[in-house]
Amino acid sequence: MAPPLAGARCIYVADWVATKLRCNLSVDDTERAALARLANDCDGWEVTYEPAP
Repeated sequence: MAPPLAGARCIYVADWVATKLRCNLSVDDTERAALARLANDCDGWEVTYEPAP
């Protein structure tokens, strides 16, 4: 479950997505929809990451 405050939600989603990208983990349709819904209020946020070694 994501944090209730919008700012915390954006950090949560960005960290979640960065971890998925960094570790080359898959995302199913349900998870993708949930992340998109949570990120809806995160205008201007950008996810940056470095691939895991």
